[in-house]
Amino acid sequence: MRRRDLVPWISLVVGAGALYRVVYSPNKSEIVVFGLIVAIAMFLFRLRARLYYGAVEVAFGVFVLWDAAGKGRGDFSSDFSNDFSRFQLTVVLAQTFAALYVVIRGLDNCYQGCPKVGAMLDRWVGR
Repeated sequence: MRRRDLVPWISLVVGAGALYRVVYSPNKSEIVVFGLIVAIAMFLFRLRARLYYGAVEVAFGVFVLWDAAGKGRGDFSSDFSNDFSRFQLTVVLAQTFAALYVVIRGLDNCYQGCPKVGAMLDRWVGR
């Protein structure tokens, strides 16, 4: 196996380790530094394994959409304050459209990462 073939998988492991530090670090500067490491690692993974990156992006977008489904819609019980019981259109729209955007970007990365699927979709859609 060539070194070039290992790049996406090494970057994925490095990114996962750095992501752990981003999630569990209480230090702001450490979060920023490791966040940049995650971003660079994921960019390298995207360059070499675009289809897999797109699949991860779609999965994350669905997760964000699922999480957004319960926010800003006033679906809390009466035990909470009235601030939670209001419908907040800006929260609903921002989170929903952000999640949809991530899913769309993930689908585009899958499309560009797999030429066979791209060609099939081009024939079907008429691009």
